[in-house]
Amino acid sequence: MVDPASVSGWDDTADVVIAGLGLAGAATAIHAIDTDPGLDVLVLEKLDEAHSGGNSRVSGQTMFLPRNAAKAFSYQRQLNATNPVPDEWLRIWAEDMTQLEPWVRGMAAEAGFQFHMTWADDPAPLFRVCEYPEMQDSDAVEFIGTLSDQPGVVLTPSSLWETFRRCLANRRVRREFGQRVVGLVQDPASGEVLGVRVCDASGTVRNLRARRGVVLATGGYENDDSMLRSYVGLNDAVPLGSPGNTGDGVRMLQRAGAEMRNFTQHGTLAGGVWPAIRAPGQPTAFMRQLFWSAWSWIDIAQDSTRFIDESADYRAMHYKVRKHGVWQDTEYSRAGAMHMVFDDATRRAQKLVVDLMTWSALVGDYRWSDDNTAELANGLIVSAGSIRELAVRIGRDPDALEATVSRYNRMARDGSDADFGRPADRMRPIESGPFHALRVLPGVICTAGGAVRDAQSRVISTTGAPIPRLYSVGELGSIQTGLYQLGGYLTECMVSGRAAARSLVAAPPLA
Repeated sequence: MVDPASVSGWDDTADVVIAGLGLAGAATAIHAIDTDPGLDVLVLEKLDEAHSGGNSRVSGQTMFLPRNAAKAFSYQRQLNATNPVPDEWLRIWAEDMTQLEPWVRGMAAEAGFQFHMTWADDPAPLFRVCEYPEMQDSDAVEFIGTLSDQPGVVLTPSSLWETFRRCLANRRVRREFGQRVVGLVQDPASGEVLGVRVCDASGTVRNLRARRGVVLATGGYENDDSMLRSYVGLNDAVPLGSPGNTGDGVRMLQRAGAEMRNFTQHGTLAGGVWPAIRAPGQPTAFMRQLFWSAWSWIDIAQDSTRFIDESADYRAMHYKVRKHGVWQDTEYSRAGAMHMVFDDATRRAQKLVVDLMTWSALVGDYRWSDDNTAELANGLIVSAGSIRELAVRIGRDPDALEATVSRYNRMARDGSDADFGRPADRMRPIESGPFHALRVLPGVICTAGGAVRDAQSRVISTTGAPIPRLYSVGELGSIQTGLYQLGGYLTECMVSGRAAARSLVAAPPLA
């Protein structure tokens, strides 16, 4: 917290100050200025313009857009059963969700994108539309919305973010890049937020006054190793999204006296922990291939044994599995040091990472080679003439790795995985040398931990009352507090941003 007594003067003033330019920040700014064109709205982004967009820029670009508020409330309530949100807030959220589709369609048309719907009963969907169909009122998920600017294509990468980026550029909204919000200027007695303190790359500090309020749209903390270890117990985890998500908002909310939520592994990692691969010198990671055509490979845990049916389509459930009647993360979040072990047939067959999403694939400066030869050359993929030699090269016990591969190969030839039930048509012996290993890391889609916020996106203090003129939107304190439904995060960015905008427009300005 920055004490107003330490502010000798304001360097700039706006009606609304928004920290963070991802989808949530853009949605807040657009709805505020469209509701009241006379507002002075200032958006501050700590990265440069070329790297703005947050996680929304590199996500799957899908939207959960229910049309029945009662069913949406019921379904989300069950998803949140392990960490409930107050019903009165959730009901308002559900109503707001049902108002979103026409607005998104309007934004898409303005930006030159086509709106597409993939229905739950589609015989050949690109993805599983409803992730938890066994739940009551799961038919709230009638379809998943996507956007495309290419004829005949249902979804193009970054399409939702690009839609809102273009729409924001069409409006009289001030945007400043390379500006990191480092503190909230807050009255120590009342808790009222008066503005923000900002620092640029040169170290220049400014104090900016916010006449109506401050909106934190800074995303999560998946790029901060210490926070991942402290809050969710993940070691050696790597981010799949924006490198700008380093927990700035979480720290400001803590200092502001906010009541915090979603800091258990089940809640903050509702989007799952996915197999990921970090290329040399990159701040973020690639998501490993999801659509396999080659099957002569396995994953091994820290003890060099297999730990899962590697072929299962875990993406359809955001890497959750049901065990003992409970939904939980797959072993990719707790198997220790992992490697993918494969033969040259798999190496030649296809790229080992996906290009559809993640910061590394869409924004980063490393380009993965189609046949993985560049990764062989730079040492990311370790190669050897035998499994025993490969074990030595990756620091494994040769006897243990050889035994694991030999057992898998026998089961592959027999067409029966006695250990994990991998289907016979997805098992091929690892026998076409040379043999390869690739380090696999726990990949974090996003973190949802942040402040408790009400249906107006007002941040709630530890006393249970809203902190005056402070708002939180997007993943920073998400309403997805348990299990995650496909498309939920992006639609929440828009719903929470619109709610904050409505509240800001109605707020009386500071004198």
